[in-house]
Amino acid sequence: MSQSKSEVTQQRIIRGAAQVIRREGLQACTHRAVAQEAGVSLGTTTYQFRTLDDLLGAVMQLAIAEFRESTRRWLEHNTSGATEEILTRFVMWTLSERSRLNTEYELFVAAVSRPLLRSCAMHWLHVHEALLEELLRLSPEKSRAAVSFIDAWLMRGILDAPETVLAEDLIRNVFAAIVKGPDS
Repeated sequence: MSQSKSEVTQQRIIRGAAQVIRREGLQACTHRAVAQEAGVSLGTTTYQFRTLDDLLGAVMQLAIAEFRESTRRWLEHNTSGATEEILTRFVMWTLSERSRLNTEYELFVAAVSRPLLRSCAMHWLHVHEALLEELLRLSPEKSRAAVSFIDAWLMRGILDAPETVLAEDLIRNVFAAIVKGPDS
């Protein structure tokens, strides 16, 4: 099924906004900057996305879809070892994707000060939890704890210097406690 001209334009604008955020940060994401990046007029950008929050919500939905796809693919190809080992390797792999990770977390954290983005941020968490439930067979409670722990380490990884060495044994041990602990 082919997309309409309007849908193609929307996708150009969304991807343009994602590029602006990836390159210059969320603070640089304005309708004007996105229009220039996407190669469309400012009026087209504001017609397609009346508010910046509307645009950021669409960028978040794109990031969630890409996160779901890449995480599913990674988990499906990394099934060997204990669950806590898989989760530890997942943290390390995600940290190696620093540019993508920085963009994702900048969007995710924007939901703290932009209430209209909170439902997108919560959806992102639920997508991650559902993947762990499905592919690693974790209970909803353990999946929630694992995602919370993953997010804490990823945020720390973003803030630390890139050459900082993480305590993989500690990460693995905490994941083991989550995986082997009682269900709530």
